[in-house]
Amino acid sequence: MNNYSPLALIALGFLSACQSTLPDIQCDTIDWLQVGIEDAKSGAQQTRLNEYSEQCQSKDWQPNQANYEQGVTIGKTQYCTYHQGLKLGKSGETYNAQCTGHNEARFLRAYVLGRGYFLIESDLLTKQAQMSSLDLKIASVKNSIDRLQTSSNLSQAEQARLEQLHTQLNDMESVRFEIEDQIQSQQAHFEQSRQQINKTILADQQSIQP
Repeated sequence: MNNYSPLALIALGFLSACQSTLPDIQCDTIDWLQVGIEDAKSGAQQTRLNEYSEQCQSKDWQPNQANYEQGVTIGKTQYCTYHQGLKLGKSGETYNAQCTGHNEARFLRAYVLGRGYFLIESDLLTKQAQMSSLDLKIASVKNSIDRLQTSSNLSQAEQARLEQLHTQLNDMESVRFEIEDQIQSQQAHFEQSRQQINKTILADQQSIQP
């Protein structure tokens, strides 16, 4: 089971950066104010304007930087909120410093809470997937044992194979028991953490403006 500190959670967010795909824009006629607003509202990285510049340069145009940056400022007031930080963290997406200088402390506080929820849930889902995979393997081994045991006259090789399968089955069931115990422990931890996170979120929302 993993325990994640707030600093570790933030670091995880910064370590991964997502690549963006720019639309084919009409550099000469597009409303750069609106582009900035929409980019900020979608949480686009701050390098987006440089990417637009490269795209438009090939068409002998340059973005209207002043209008674009004004739009970004407007858009960030809508994106950089406590609610959006929580949503981003819970989704498992990374934070790429989109809110630097725009309510970042509140945004990050919510992001850390949401990210913690996501990581704990992910650990639990991983264990459950391991259990499902192991159950399929156990079922396959049991079928092989049943097929051999239906024979009334096993060869020496078949008898050795049957003993090997029984040993394998015992080992797999032992592992399954360990995973099942881990799942039960993680489920309790997840529920406890979920309640703590929800209490913190509720207290935050009562003490700050959305």
